[in-house]
Amino acid sequence: MAEPARSETSSAREPRDTKNARAKRTFAAFVAAHMLAYPITAVWAAAAVVPILARMPPRELATATQADAVRHVLGALLWPSIALFVGLHLTAIPWMRDAQGTRGAKLTLGLNALALGLGLVFAAAAWGWLFTR
Repeated sequence: MAEPARSETSSAREPRDTKNARAKRTFAAFVAAHMLAYPITAVWAAAAVVPILARMPPRELATATQADAVRHVLGALLWPSIALFVGLHLTAIPWMRDAQGTRGAKLTLGLNALALGLGLVFAAAAWGWLFTR
C-alpha cells in the first residue's frame, strides 16, 4: 500500500504554533476576565452595603457594636459576591472559544462594562440616598 502524501496527513492536524497561539489566547482571555472581576465585584459590594444596613432593624443597628454591624454586612455580602465573581469569569467563555478572539473579546468586555456600569449606577443611587436622608 502506498503511504499518503505528507501534505494529506499534516492537514488533519493543527500546526503546533496554532495550538500554542490558541492556548495563549484562551489563557489571556481568562486572565483578563479574572482581573476585571475584582473591581467590578468590589463596586457591587460597596453598592450593597447601604441596602443591607437599611434592612437592619433600627433598634438592632443602634445597639450593635461596630464588629457586629461589619459581621452582618459581610455575612450578607459573601454569597452574592462569590456568585457575581464566578459569573464575571463565565463571561470570558465567548472570548476563549472565539478562534480570532475579536468578536468574543467585544462580547466579554461589553458584558463586563455593563456589569460595571450598572454597579456604579446602583452604588450612586444607594449612597446618594443615604447622604440625602
